Amino acid sequence: MVCTVDATWRRAGARDDGGRAGVTLPVRILISPQVPLWSIPANLMVAPFTDLATITGLLACLCATVCPPVAPMFATVASWCTRPIALAAGLFGTADDGCIPWAQGAPGMLLMLGALTVGTALLIALHHLHAIILLVRRRGRRGRLHAMHPVDAARRWWRQTATMLMDIPWSHSKE
Repeated sequence: MVCTVDATWRRAGARDDGGRAGVTLPVRILISPQVPLWSIPANLMVAPFTDLATITGLLACLCATVCPPVAPMFATVASWCTRPIALAAGLFGTADDGCIPWAQGAPGMLLMLGALTVGTALLIALHHLHAIILLVRRRGRRGRLHAMHPVDAARRWWRQTATMLMDIPWSHSKE
């Protein structure tokens, strides 16, 4: 199976990071009903180079107008940084198995939004499960965890707050 995404979209997909790829994926489904499989590994691979390439490229443009003899130095550094980006785009963008077909139009977009929502919910649930596992492990080492009764917690909070308010030097004199 061959992806029908043109080279411009592949390069654009290789430039953005995984977070943006996830957020923009429903819109990309509307444009081309395919899910890119290799965009996140490609983005992670080129992430160290994109910022430096952007900054040095902009500096080269600025120096070309202000101080032309310095501009080639920044342009050379920018070209060094864009070489790995181009290699990753060529490696991951031309793979025959780089995309899987997806539902077209609004149903495909809604399906992708649902899949992203479920995936995000699963990641949050796994994070909370990990926190619970760590808490249980700590409980085994330190003994029983003591939870304060809500009324006792409120009383303790009020006592601490009242003490802090009493310690504030209030000035009642008019100046």
